[in-house]
Amino acid sequence: MLVGWGGNNGATLTGGILANKHGLTWMTRQGLQTPNYWGSLTQAATCRVGNYNGEEVHTPFKALLPMAEPNDLVLGGWDISNLNLADAMERAQVCFWDLLCITSATADACIQLSTHDGCMPATGRS
Repeated sequence: MLVGWGGNNGATLTGGILANKHGLTWMTRQGLQTPNYWGSLTQAATCRVGNYNGEEVHTPFKALLPMAEPNDLVLGGWDISNLNLADAMERAQVCFWDLLCITSATADACIQLSTHDGCMPATGRS
């Protein structure tokens, strides 16, 4: 559950996971781009765990601690706006246009919970 799912961080996270999960590609000035988790500490970083025969030994960070695969996550959350995720991603302007266009079909189905849908505790006032 993401609080502020329709904001810049939630839109970036959702766009990245959708692109990776569905193997999407998009064009930039540098050419065809493919998704990856290279910038993710949990998915791409390695950690030195010791020496073996005088050589340093490194292992992926995710091998040290049990972690969920990002592509297996079920995304959900709420935001003060009632925009679906496709519209929220467009408003946040954090994705390349080509990527936004191809993730929109999936993100359009992601409906945010509203802060007015009973998520706030009752105060007991009339």
